[in-house]
Amino acid sequence: MWQQLLAVAGALQAIRAGQSGTAALAAVDAALRPGVQALLFQVLRQAGRAEALRRAMVPRTPPPAADALLCTALALCWNPEESPYEPFTLVNQAVEAAKRHAGTR
Repeated sequence: MWQQLLAVAGALQAIRAGQSGTAALAAVDAALRPGVQALLFQVLRQAGRAEALRRAMVPRTPPPAADALLCTALALCWNPEESPYEPFTLVNQAVEAAKRHAGTR
């Protein structure tokens, strides 16, 4: 799952930089794309809330890759009833994703 979270965060970062969602998803490995697309759409629906939560918890904006991963995790776990995974699993896999990506260390 950490691979999907990294791909979602990368797509979110690309969209924030002005790329279309279609182009951002086209850059995702075909094997991961369906799951990434589903998660990305959920993240985009909750992006404003996730950014507000991040601003409330983190005084300075993290570097773009770390911010995208953090906002991805927050968007997916802010409401346990709508979360696709248990919050513990999301946090665990977000930490794993951060460890494996140079831009989030």
